[in-house]
Amino acid sequence: MKTVSLIIPVYNTEKYLRKCLDSVVQQTYPQMEIICVDDGSTDLSGKIVDEYSTRDSRIIAVHQPNAGESAARNTGLGLATGEYIGFMDCDDWIEPDMYETLVELLEENDADMAIGSWFCETEISQPIKNEKTVKKGAISNRELMRYLYERDSYRAFAYMWDKLYKREILFDRTQKPILFNEELELGGDVLCLGQIALRTQKAVYIDKPFYHYMQRPDSGCHTRNIKKRMDWLKAYQILI
Repeated sequence: MKTVSLIIPVYNTEKYLRKCLDSVVQQTYPQMEIICVDDGSTDLSGKIVDEYSTRDSRIIAVHQPNAGESAARNTGLGLATGEYIGFMDCDDWIEPDMYETLVELLEENDADMAIGSWFCETEISQPIKNEKTVKKGAISNRELMRYLYERDSYRAFAYMWDKLYKREILFDRTQKPILFNEELELGGDVLCLGQIALRTQKAVYIDKPFYHYMQRPDSGCHTRNIKKRMDWLKAYQILI
C-alpha cells in the first residue's frame, strides 16, 4: 500500500485545530504520513500538534519561526516521503473516506492528479457546484488549466487542498520539490498549482465533496491588506 503524505501548515488556529486533526487521523485510508508544520504559532496550536503526535505515530510535528504558509508548505514537502501528496489547511476538516477515494481514483485511472469537490462552511454547510460541465474520464493538462483558472465556472478545481497528487508531478528527477513562492504573502498556491498542472499528463475528477473549507472573515484570503491582495495579481502575472 502506498503512503499519502498530508502537509498541514499550522498557525494560530487552536479553536479549529482539534477538529482538523481528528478528521485526518480518522481517515479510512490507513497508510498516512501527517506532517504538521507549526509556523511560529503564538497560541496553543503548537502544543496541540505535539499532543496529537505523541498519540499517533503517523503525525510528524515540526516547529519553525513564523515565515508564512508557503514556507511551511515547503518545509512539509522537504520532509514528505509518500508516493502521493496532499495539502490541508489547519482550520478545515475532511470526510473520512476522502483519501481512500482519491487513491482509488489515481490508481484505477493511472492518473497524476485526483480531484474531489468541497463544502463551503459559513453559518451553514453548503456543497459547491460547478457552473459548467466537467468532461468525464481523463482530463489533459490543457483542459485542467482551463478548469483551474476559470474559477467562477469550475469552483471545485480552484484550490490545492481538494486534490491528491502523484509525487512525480511535485518533484523533479533529482527529487527536488517544486517550491511555493515564499515572496508572495498570498497567491503562492495559485502559482504552484499552475506549475503542477503543467506537469500533469492526466487528471481525474469525482463530483463528490470531501473537503470542508472554513470561510473565516479573519483568514488570510479575506484580508483587506492591499499589499497582500496585490500579491494575488502578481501570482497570476507570473503564471501567465
